[in-house]
Amino acid sequence: MLYDQYFIDDLKERAALVRRLLVLATCVLAFVVSSGAQEESEAVLVDEFGLVQCGDLQARIDSFLSELNANPSAVGYAVLFNDKRRVTSYANIIRANVYFRGFDPERIKILIGDLSTETGGQLWRSHSKSDIPLLKDVMVPEYDLSAPFVYGSEDENGVCPTFVPELYAKLLKKVPDAWGKIEVFGENSSSRRLFVDMWLKRFENDFGLSRNRIDVVSRRKDGITYANFWFVPAKTR
Repeated sequence: MLYDQYFIDDLKERAALVRRLLVLATCVLAFVVSSGAQEESEAVLVDEFGLVQCGDLQARIDSFLSELNANPSAVGYAVLFNDKRRVTSYANIIRANVYFRGFDPERIKILIGDLSTETGGQLWRSHSKSDIPLLKDVMVPEYDLSAPFVYGSEDENGVCPTFVPELYAKLLKKVPDAWGKIEVFGENSSSRRLFVDMWLKRFENDFGLSRNRIDVVSRRKDGITYANFWFVPAKTR
């Protein structure tokens, strides 16, 4: 009888030990999960740059996209600083690079920071915009559709593209009374004409934008053939 009681008491102690170990394991697991979630919610500064040339910025964006691919639940924030002209140029380069790399544009947000600071920008990876300290007072770049502006540029060699044709076509279709304008430059009329015809066909065939919605201005200029793509409100046409 005492022999049986010994084993019963031993089993009780073992059961109690198992329960304590399970409680401890549950606490440890909860702590790990909580810590991981906290780490994921924090913003990570992936890159920071000052005044850079197009090729340098493109290389940085390529690395940034690779970082986001490795973190599929995160969103990328490109925060740009200083004068509006430079910010617009950088934003166009980033948009074009994202487009031509086939990356989901919804995962890249381009924001304007303090325009009084030095020229440059920062590339952040985060799950929430509020996690980035510098984004307390920012504005999302928006086009002024009441005045003509150059949406982007493209040359015959495809060097440093700043033009996303699909988004340009979407913008013009979104504003049905507006017009597009291709301002093409080149040494001879035939190269300019071929360049424009190529783009008109692409707009119509790939994006459903009628060539009747686009005016063409051809200008002679030494050097490679290139074009500026304008957005023109109806009242200023």
